[in-house]
Amino acid sequence: GTLRYQVNIGNGIDNSTTVVGNIAYFSTRSGDVVAFDFRQKDVRFQKAIWHLWLQLWVWSVAPAPKPVPGVVWVRRLNDPVMGDLAMADGRLFVASVSGKLRALDLATGRVLWTAKDLGRTYSSPIVSGDTVIQAVSGGTVYGVDAATGQTKWSLSVEGTIITSPVLGSQTLFIPTIEGQLYASR
Repeated sequence: GTLRYQVNIGNGIDNSTTVVGNIAYFSTRSGDVVAFDFRQKDVRFQKAIWHLWLQLWVWSVAPAPKPVPGVVWVRRLNDPVMGDLAMADGRLFVASVSGKLRALDLATGRVLWTAKDLGRTYSSPIVSGDTVIQAVSGGTVYGVDAATGQTKWSLSVEGTIITSPVLGSQTLFIPTIEGQLYASR
């Protein structure tokens, strides 16, 4: 129950954290995806020195500081992310509100591919085998190849989807805000 470390990310975090090994991955309200090594501990004066260094850099008196202690990488998408992140095979899958589904390299945060123009997206991606399943608010569910980002299939339902479908017993359950629940195999 003891606080180990606290870092100010500078923006709200509206979704769950995905943990792989010693790294916690999360996204901010503004669309930054952050990889954070949660083994980081507060070191006396470390944050104060970093903030001072940052100010000196802003005033062009010092070189750019290293990232905030504990931050492994940050990928600025400049696109809000409402759903949770999904992970499989060294990739982090991120769906943004504007309708883009991205695969990021887990180790570096580099964008591996982007599937565009899916539609407004509020739900989390689901990974099943080599397919990323993504529902969009307009009532379409996409199956996207996890390695390439190419659309493999799509399924349309009547209604608005803002929550994530659930995959269980080889059936995809898709809820809508109008009160329908669709089941697809």
